[in-house]
Amino acid sequence: DDGSRFVVLDSATGYVVGMLSLLHNSPSDLRVEVADIWITPAFQRTHVHTDLILTLLRHLFSKHYRRVELRIDAANARARKSAERAGFLLEGVLRKHRIVRSANRDTALYAMTNGDWRDGAEARLARLVKAPDQQSIAGPDARNKAGRSTL
Repeated sequence: DDGSRFVVLDSATGYVVGMLSLLHNSPSDLRVEVADIWITPAFQRTHVHTDLILTLLRHLFSKHYRRVELRIDAANARARKSAERAGFLLEGVLRKHRIVRSANRDTALYAMTNGDWRDGAEARLARLVKAPDQQSIAGPDARNKAGRSTL
């Protein structure tokens, strides 16, 4: 199974604002990996990413998943900070995990469990999601009209 891919739509504008994949879905273990999260440049640094993660985690944990994993390039400080801000915990670094462009790449493994979710991660994420009109965005671009993201 190579996973499932989803496009992310902004409900207010109908714009495709990103994509993500669910990999290594193991319903018998109630575990899944979220991967390939990508948000279009016009919607980066808006509420869209946080709203997407909140929506996805609410869905997965409502289906009784016990564990959601992220594997992030260890050198990608922005993605790692985003995972930590969302409540994912670093479980370790897989050294020389992949070869990318003929170079070694370390992978940081993050996870959130249903216990983490119940113990405050959901509430923390919900507080982080800003209404579109609360964004500090200069200039008349599509982000100013953004609504809620949907899968």
